[in-house]
Amino acid sequence: MIYKYLDPDLEKSQLLAAENEYGLYGYLNLKNEVIIPFQYEHATGFRNGFAYISRFTEENGRGIAYEGVINEKGEPVLPMEYEKLYIQHPHHYAIVQKNGKQGIITLDEREIIPLEFDHIETFCYSNGELFECTQNQKNRCLRCEIR
Repeated sequence: MIYKYLDPDLEKSQLLAAENEYGLYGYLNLKNEVIIPFQYEHATGFRNGFAYISRFTEENGRGIAYEGVINEKGEPVLPMEYEKLYIQHPHHYAIVQKNGKQGIITLDEREIIPLEFDHIETFCYSNGELFECTQNQKNRCLRCEIR
């Protein structure tokens, strides 16, 4: 079997993201053994123990990608149900989008900011995080302690 390897980060992970001949993504160890099966339509290499995975579907005549996160055992950390997902390292929370609205959740799916905003930007702050949240073309800043 011939694989196309993607984005290795061997300093921190012993797993390689790879694409098989059917266009599916999975993860191999350094002996070329399949550790996480080839089941994703897209996948990234692991960073800080986490990797992005996605699947594509068609809804109402348009293509949509749903993103999620797995750990190095292949276990879901965040399910593949988000239209957009941005993990904020090293803080272990994610800006997510579902049904066109953005919010912030921890990697154990605890809600920090509800999924009700059109857009969220993050700014580091000394004792927490400061977020600029846009809703109905109005901006406001929220400060949250994330633990």
